[in-house]
Amino acid sequence: MLTSNPMEPIYVIGCGAVGVPLMACLAAAGRRVVGVRASEEDAPEQTVTVPVTVDDQALDLPLQTVGIGRLGEIKGPVVIATKRMPTWPWPGGWLRG
Repeated sequence: MLTSNPMEPIYVIGCGAVGVPLMACLAAAGRRVVGVRASEEDAPEQTVTVPVTVDDQALDLPLQTVGIGRLGEIKGPVVIATKRMPTWPWPGGWLRG
């Protein structure tokens, strides 16, 4: 069960085959989501539209994405949804994969 503040965004690291559907499900449930691109660390902040079907209703969900190198302060839970864990500078330290 997710117990974070529902106003805080959930940061999903990895905008691929696992991360995008996860982001879409969270957004469809009313959560703020930020997709963090691990493989394109300098990707600018942008909004992508993802078509989904929820309860037989077709929706086009706008999802915010940003490169990990441009990610500012983290103000919510982080979910790692990458195929592998790269080594990159993380705000406040290093993650090593």
